Amino acid sequence: MCSALRVAKLRCLRSRLHVVVECGGDSIPTMLRPLEQFRCDSCNGIIHDARDGWLEWYQIRQSGRTRGFHIVHRAERCAYDASQMLATGKDVTRVPLCDVVGSGALGYLLRRLDSMVSGAASKPPDVRLMVETIRRLQLRYYEEARLFWSMALRACVHDGVDYGEDVLRGIVEWKDAALTSGVAALVCARSPAPELGGPSVAPAD
Repeated sequence: MCSALRVAKLRCLRSRLHVVVECGGDSIPTMLRPLEQFRCDSCNGIIHDARDGWLEWYQIRQSGRTRGFHIVHRAERCAYDASQMLATGKDVTRVPLCDVVGSGALGYLLRRLDSMVSGAASKPPDVRLMVETIRRLQLRYYEEARLFWSMALRACVHDGVDYGEDVLRGIVEWKDAALTSGVAALVCARSPAPELGGPSVAPAD
């Protein structure tokens, strides 16, 4: 693979994980802790602890349609502006992220999904977003694997339909390997060429 293509691929991987790689002191991101750390849908930063996040959504009062499921930092800068949403006829609901993560919260999430499917105002995109949210909150390794899902599919790392834990972890490990090799290639590409007159092998007598 040519150097330019390696650099472009590395930049794509880096942008998806929101990290900066510095040559000379290369920083390789570690795997997100499954069902503990998440990527904020607002700022793209890492939510390092589920206690520091919210699951939020809103309901349109006029139609009763539920939309906009977000996993965000527990901070005003990332969350919906409830006052502004209220002024436009939308009621915001927030749940602490730590209360909807893991098997203990599955019943609650499925109940939310059932109410959407059975509601006359529900639309397919809303249901799909809720299903995606449940995957993020319930499937180990999915939160990180989803960021590289399409890239890994093109690389034949998975078949696009299997969400098993081994498959999801395999995507994350593939990403880590690709990023590590990409950093090495980038460092080599940016290393200065040896100066003329520098150290060389002494000529034989």
